Amino acid sequence: MDKMRKISFFIIVITIIFIALFIGCGNKGKSKKIVVVYSPHGVDIMTQFEKLFEAKYPDIDVQWIDIGSQDILDRIRSERENPQCDVWWGAPSTSFMDAVKDGLLQKYTPSWANAIDHRYKDPNDLWFGTFLTPEVIGYNSHLLKESEVPKDWDELLLPKWKDKIIIRYPLASGTMRTIFCAMIWRFYRDTGDPTKGYEWLLKLDANTKEYASSPTMMQQKLARGEGL
Repeated sequence: MDKMRKISFFIIVITIIFIALFIGCGNKGKSKKIVVVYSPHGVDIMTQFEKLFEAKYPDIDVQWIDIGSQDILDRIRSERENPQCDVWWGAPSTSFMDAVKDGLLQKYTPSWANAIDHRYKDPNDLWFGTFLTPEVIGYNSHLLKESEVPKDWDELLLPKWKDKIIIRYPLASGTMRTIFCAMIWRFYRDTGDPTKGYEWLLKLDANTKEYASSPTMMQQKLARGEGL
């Protein structure tokens, strides 16, 4: 397995939320109730949580869809009149704030609500953070030595990385959008002008070989050596 070197610029709140217009869970046969989960957390994590949850609640059948966080928000918006999922788990906090503005979320207060810092939850219990995720730059340890890997995001702009970078497709990934916004904000906070931030993204784009459609696809391409 390829090891990941964590290089953190900021921390994204990953949240869990129950959707407005919470639909009644459908029956599977005569005994099990279906709970549909939209999540960007990937096959490995979702499979593990499905098994753990169903072991504790054997009358529930968890069915999940692995989908990017921005795609989840867009999908829930389109399903407003006919909701298709019960739980949305995982996205930058800004995605849930947008969902609150759109009236897409329903209040739910879990038993551990008071343990969450006020910075990582909605004041009206419309969403809660479940963990903090440092953003990372991953690399293929079979192709690069640890001493050779980029030490920060700016190093990705160097000519030696041209056509060797694979990035998540930002229109589908709320996390990637957040990273891009952070890069712009670095310059904007000092000058009040986002221009240099846009120029930074254009330079990154020039070095990028491909935008992966999903986290799984990105990891597979990295493992195959299609990127470094």
